[in-house]
Amino acid sequence: MAEEWLDGLSAMLARPGRMPPEDGGRHLAAVMVLLARSRGRLAVVLTKRTRLVEHHKGEVSFPGGTFDAADSDLLATALRETHEELGVPPDRIRVLGQLPSAAALSHFIITPFVGVLLEPYQFTPNPKEVEEVFLAPAAWLLDPANRQLEPLPRDPETLRYAYHYHGHRVWGATARILSDLLGLIGETRGEEPVWRAPATSKR
Repeated sequence: MAEEWLDGLSAMLARPGRMPPEDGGRHLAAVMVLLARSRGRLAVVLTKRTRLVEHHKGEVSFPGGTFDAADSDLLATALRETHEELGVPPDRIRVLGQLPSAAALSHFIITPFVGVLLEPYQFTPNPKEVEEVFLAPAAWLLDPANRQLEPLPRDPETLRYAYHYHGHRVWGATARILSDLLGLIGETRGEEPVWRAPATSKR
C-alpha cells in the first residue's frame, strides 16, 4: 500500500523549484513533509517544537525554517533544516516534489516539499528546537472521523483545519499543508477528503 501511494504522489506533486508569490510583508521559509514506512504502512513525521524557539513555541510542525542566503534554493532550506532538527542527512531523503505554499500567522510564506526516508532511521532531535518526534499514520489522518474544522480563537467565524493525534493538536499552516498532502493521497485512492465542521458552526 505504501509504495502505491508514493508512486501516485510522485506523479502528482509539482517539481521542486517553484517559488511562492512575492509578498513584501512576509519572509520565505521551507519545510520537509517527511514520510516514513512504518510496518509496511505510510506515516507522516511530525515534531513538537520546544519553548526555546522564536516562532510557534510548543506547536506541532514539520521540520523546516527560514530561507538563508547561503541556501541555493528553498529545497536546500528544507533539507538543511531537517538535518539540523532531526539529524537526517539529505542523502537519506528521496524528494518526491513540492506542495503549494501556505501563509502562516507569523508572517512567513512556507513552501513545503515532500520527501521519503529511504530506510528506517533513528532520529536525533536538536534539543533546542525539537521537544518530541512522532509518526502519524497516513491511514489515521485520512479517516474523516479524525479530521475537523475548528474556529480560530481570535475569530470564531473563521474555520481552519485541525487534527488531534494522541494529545497533539495539529493546526494552522501545518494542518493546511497536511490537508494538501492528504488530498493528493486521497486522489491516488479515488477518494475526496471530507472535513467536518464544528456542530456550533453556521457554515
